[in-house]
Amino acid sequence: MPVLLRKLPFFDRPSEVRVRGQAIRVKPDQIVVWISVAAKGIQQLPPQSARLPAILDTGCNHNLLIRRDQLLSWTGMDIGTLPPLRRVRVHGREAISLAANFWLQPNRPGCRDEFAATAPFLFETLHDGIVVTADDQDAFPRLPLLGLRALRRAKLDLHIDGRRCRVTIRRRRWFGMFG
Repeated sequence: MPVLLRKLPFFDRPSEVRVRGQAIRVKPDQIVVWISVAAKGIQQLPPQSARLPAILDTGCNHNLLIRRDQLLSWTGMDIGTLPPLRRVRVHGREAISLAANFWLQPNRPGCRDEFAATAPFLFETLHDGIVVTADDQDAFPRLPLLGLRALRRAKLDLHIDGRRCRVTIRRRRWFGMFG
C-alpha cells in the first residue's frame, strides 16, 4: 500500500504553521495536512504551486472547504478562472462550489511541516469541486478543511493513532480479482 502521509504528528497543545510569512495558530488535536490547489483538468501539479495547510476534518462533508481570501492570497490563483458549479450553504452562509482539483502533499515521516520527495496525491473533485466561503477573516473556516468525502471517494485508508498522536493515510493497491 503506497503511503501518502506517514506518522504525521498532531499535538495535544497549541502550535502554529507558517504560510507566506504569516503565523497561523493551530488548536490542540487538530490534524494539519498540506495541500496544493489548481484548476480542474490539471493532472500534474506545476512545480511552483503553493503549499497550504488544511485541517483534516472527518466531520466536514465537502472535499475541501476554504475561504476566498485564503485561496487568493495563499495560492495567488485568480479564482475568477475557476468555473462555478453550484451554490451551497456552510454554517448558514452562502458559499460557492468551484471546479478545482487539489493535491495532498506527502510528509517526511514523523514531521508535520516537512515534505517527502514523492509526488503529491491528486484528488479529482469531479462534479463537487471545492467549496469557497466569504472573505471575512473571522468567518469559517479559520484554516481550510480537508473533508472525509475526499478521502472516501479516493478510497484512501485513514489511521489515527491517538496514543502516539500520529496519522497515516495510505492508498490500497488493487490487484484485479484479488483486491
